[in-house]
Amino acid sequence: MFEKQLFKKCKTIGHKKARSKYREQKAKQLGYFRKRRKSFKETLKRKKSLVFLLEKGLGQLQEILDFYQGAGLKPNDFACLKTIKKVLVQQQFLLENPPSELKDRIVSLHKPYLRRSSGERKTNLWSSV
Repeated sequence: MFEKQLFKKCKTIGHKKARSKYREQKAKQLGYFRKRRKSFKETLKRKKSLVFLLEKGLGQLQEILDFYQGAGLKPNDFACLKTIKKVLVQQQFLLENPPSELKDRIVSLHKPYLRRSSGERKTNLWSSV
């Protein structure tokens, strides 16, 4: 998402297009998806490279937005950018910690509200009767 936003903003503003390894990482990810068996080492390597790519892309986009004071972005875009930054922080946390330690995990960009834990979902069927 940030790649399209970044290139579109660079084009409309007339700024030089930022360099990125997006296409190479996309090809590597497709190759990873095609493999039937994936080792833990390969999975961790892919996760780290994707988190790094996201961090770099967000940094480039933020640099352009700071330089042009957020020109051309709608409030909806700012909300989506805020959600992406929060997901990035969560993914960086998950690289070093087990998933059970992460509280209030966001699972979708289009539904940025927090996912409830499984303990909150379990309700007694007869309590409403």
